[in-house]
Amino acid sequence: MTLPTLPNWIRIILIILSTASFYPQIRRIQLRNSTYGISTAYILFNLISATEHFTFLFALLVNSSGDVFIHEPPTTGDWLNLCQFFVVWMGCLVLFGQAIHSLHANPCRKLILLAIYIQYICISILPEVIDAIITPKETRKQRPPTNEREWMVGLFLSAHAMTILPLSAVFRIAGFIDQSRLILRRRRGQPSVLSLTGLVYQALVFALASGLWVLRVQQPDPPMPVRRPMDWKNWYHIIGWPVVDDAVYALGQWVLFLFAVCWRSRSDARDEAVHTGETDALLGDDEGHAYGGTRTS
Repeated sequence: MTLPTLPNWIRIILIILSTASFYPQIRRIQLRNSTYGISTAYILFNLISATEHFTFLFALLVNSSGDVFIHEPPTTGDWLNLCQFFVVWMGCLVLFGQAIHSLHANPCRKLILLAIYIQYICISILPEVIDAIITPKETRKQRPPTNEREWMVGLFLSAHAMTILPLSAVFRIAGFIDQSRLILRRRRGQPSVLSLTGLVYQALVFALASGLWVLRVQQPDPPMPVRRPMDWKNWYHIIGWPVVDDAVYALGQWVLFLFAVCWRSRSDARDEAVHTGETDALLGDDEGHAYGGTRTS
């Protein structure tokens, strides 16, 4: 059975929802001028994952002659898919910039975080952007490609598809674990700028995006088997990486929300204190944790 193609107007709505889902957290940090209570590992790893998604789809879009993700020639829907990855990348980048700005008292950590991300973009999006600018479109779309270009593009895509792209979900899980530990270290009276509203919005939006990804791609003919573990591995590399990664992100945001709410309730009951809304103490501080908010910076 052939699955229907997702209409472009739904893709546009998903782009708007994805953009809006970052607003509560960005706005909250802006008002407090602090990222206290938010793990910088959580921010950095989500940024790396979002950058990798945009890099890989961008590379396919400017170099591919057509596959499950890219039509030949690319359609409006293909560009809208790339646009959604772009707005997610920009949302994570804004949060990263806010985190770097808030590390006033620890320039060493600021330099380490910047160095990690700069080194990553030097092997991801930067080479692709430079290639797209300096290489004529006729050369990039030449079929068959020149031997040198075929080797370079194939090496780049294979390296990302087989190594870095699968790690994007691992990075997100690592970030969620670090943020969860920060939540569980909460003590009464300690402020946090982690937005519970933002966590819920992103859990819902990215769960929806994950479920709709299978309608954005061209289904292989014949359909891919999904019986053995190796079949699932092939499916992930060819079709399922955005499905899995968005699902991991949505689940992680939801778990963080539950952790924050449940831990706040336990702390309130233990301390017999009444807090007024999200602006009161929600999460704990770092207490010298390797990553964290401004107090440890």
